[in-house]
Amino acid sequence: MVRLMRTSWRSLKRERFFALLNLSGLSIGLSCVIAIVCLIKDDLSFDRFHKKGHRIYRLIAETGPKTNTTITSANTSFPLGPALKENFPEIEASVRFRQAYKAVVSVGRDSYKEPDFYFVDPEVFEVFSFSLKKGDPKTALIEPNSVVLTSETAVRLFATEAVLGRTFHYLGSGGPKDLKVTGVLFGLPENTHFSFDYLASFKSLDTEGLPWTGFTSLWTYLLLRDGSDPGVLNAKIPKFIESHIPQNERLSDNETIITGFESLYDIQLYSRLGTQMKPTSDINFIYLLAAIACLVLTLVCFNFIGLSTARALKKTKEVGIRKIAGASRRQLIVQFLGESFLLCAGGTFCAAALLLIFKEPLTALTGRPLHIDLAQPWFLLLLGTVIIVVTLASGFYPAFFLSSFHPAGILQSIKKVSAKGSLSMRKGLVLIQFSIASVMIFGTLLVEEQIQFIRKKNLGAGINQIVYVPSMEKADAFIHELTSYESILSASNSSRLPANEDSFDSRPVKVEGHAEPFQMESFTIDENFLETFDLSLIAGRNLTRQSDTLNSTFLINESAVKFLGWSSTAEALGKRIGWQNGYINGAIVGVVKDFHLASLRAKIGPLIMLNQTSGDAFEFISVKLKTDDNLQDNLRLIEERWRKYEPAGGFELAFAQERFLRLHQEDMRLGNLSKTFALIAILVASLGLFGLTTYIVQEKMKEMAIRKVLGANVVHLLKLLYSNFLEPVILGCILVIPLMVWLSDQWLSGFSYRIQPDWRVYALAFLCTISLAIITVTYKSVEAIFEDPVKSLRNE
Repeated sequence: MVRLMRTSWRSLKRERFFALLNLSGLSIGLSCVIAIVCLIKDDLSFDRFHKKGHRIYRLIAETGPKTNTTITSANTSFPLGPALKENFPEIEASVRFRQAYKAVVSVGRDSYKEPDFYFVDPEVFEVFSFSLKKGDPKTALIEPNSVVLTSETAVRLFATEAVLGRTFHYLGSGGPKDLKVTGVLFGLPENTHFSFDYLASFKSLDTEGLPWTGFTSLWTYLLLRDGSDPGVLNAKIPKFIESHIPQNERLSDNETIITGFESLYDIQLYSRLGTQMKPTSDINFIYLLAAIACLVLTLVCFNFIGLSTARALKKTKEVGIRKIAGASRRQLIVQFLGESFLLCAGGTFCAAALLLIFKEPLTALTGRPLHIDLAQPWFLLLLGTVIIVVTLASGFYPAFFLSSFHPAGILQSIKKVSAKGSLSMRKGLVLIQFSIASVMIFGTLLVEEQIQFIRKKNLGAGINQIVYVPSMEKADAFIHELTSYESILSASNSSRLPANEDSFDSRPVKVEGHAEPFQMESFTIDENFLETFDLSLIAGRNLTRQSDTLNSTFLINESAVKFLGWSSTAEALGKRIGWQNGYINGAIVGVVKDFHLASLRAKIGPLIMLNQTSGDAFEFISVKLKTDDNLQDNLRLIEERWRKYEPAGGFELAFAQERFLRLHQEDMRLGNLSKTFALIAILVASLGLFGLTTYIVQEKMKEMAIRKVLGANVVHLLKLLYSNFLEPVILGCILVIPLMVWLSDQWLSGFSYRIQPDWRVYALAFLCTISLAIITVTYKSVEAIFEDPVKSLRNE
């Protein structure tokens, strides 16, 4: 065996050019495949570190019509979790995560706006495997006004992790209050859907009398006992809620509280609900990555087969002589598989080295750290599996094909084998390789076109040149002073932002002419909101400031007019509305043209807007800048004026356009990955075609020399070489059209607003593929065409 491996090594050294081409294609292609496997493993590992994770389920609930039981939000109401735990023995524990509203933390004179501040039930450390560096997990959150910090947050606030017993001031929902640090957490692992810096005791909040029908930024997790069936439990919940819901919260006969369960392990990939703690991925994204990995691996294998077969066919004379000299078929198979193994092993380890070298750029490309640890058993197993699979997949055919020749006639049939046996194989390999390249080029063009559509889409609201900062008690004075500057066009106070999914507010609304209330998205805005976001008022008038909290006026959007069954926008004007089941009453005074509330994956729904007098109803102050000129000066001005009116601190500034694009970060990530992998596929296919062209040129040198002597010109000689490759390339492009159509329909179906790919996208993909083949073939062919025919014939 060792002797045969040495023979394989010497053979590769003699054929350095083909070996280098094979090694290059393998290392580049396999680095792509290994990177994808690492990304998929990362997504599949989300929240698997929780020891009781297989028994943890997230409760999801909201109100809705009995005829439509679709849940769109991951949130629940305050009383639901504890009530279920108390009344159902199947539930071992219940833990709620309540995101703090407008959380500002102050240590001495320093203040920080903290979006990842949560109140949780004390049982959080019994249910979840969050580890404490300091403190007792059993008692850390038992007392009111106690809080646990992550180690990074502790260092950021106090410049040390030795913070047990220290206090800081908290201002936000449920505050103000001083909180005592009772524990320090290890940093959260990256593969979790949770995102928090603070966990404060839920007992710090006054939750008495909170409604069963109010679904705010609260997530409820249930730990079921061993053997409990979540489906059976969920079937019991509606009747329980019906019997326990307070009389003043009774829903109409056509509405109910819809409930459901999500396994902790399924949240990252299978939960398509809004209002997640942080953006989740999608199982279809995993399928797409896996499909890309399979395509690239197939491309690598066929590229290897093509180059190995072309190289091996030159060795038919050697094989025949060795067989006549007594070499067995087994020895020849071992030699050829040995050559494949050496190349695959070298290519695989070069691929791992490439990943380590380009780890940082890949992390930036994917938007997620790429975990490559050569010491991990799973990674070594992955490398070994790749070597074995690629060796067998790519080396099997050349080994068994060449070793099958009969020695008695092999020396007389070299040309016949070379000409007849390999032609169909070469064309088949080229067809498959460039079919894959064509599909990947098409996918890249498709994703890029949809991303450009997202960037350029008219959202119905102008979010360019707008920055937002936290709202405050003295917002009116801040806005008045800020708009006195020439560089500031306008500013507005609101509870939400257009084209943004981080905040939400769905309320029951009673509408004149309808017996039952409707659940509608809700905005609290001021009178400057329409001007700041360039919203079009298509009927009626704008809102005005109200002095009476319980009586107001309302704006609705076009979708609300259709949803409520009115024939025109004019018919909607003057209709009476009871917001939050009549908590605030008033009339519709205007209809606004539809604008996007969330990403382009979500359809625009019915919306109601009102102007409340309570400062607590507002969260954002949006500032519209005149131009990008002197941007830093304007941002500095906004911060200085803001801190003047809010000395407690907690300043935060962001751009509305960037916030909207973050809603599509997975699509942007897919776009970046598809471009990279398409380039890799193109490069691997080109290397394979370059190697095959080199072989064909060498094989036809004598024929071309004779044709040149007989008067053939450059065009005729190029046609001779192109005929071997362009036909399968064009055929491959045509054969994958149905696959392209199916892929585009599958991916674009996730968007409510999307492009409609026409023939130009397909044509451009085909043109790129064919041009690539022509350039590759021409590059190697020109040298042979212009070589002196006398020299070629003498060498022959």
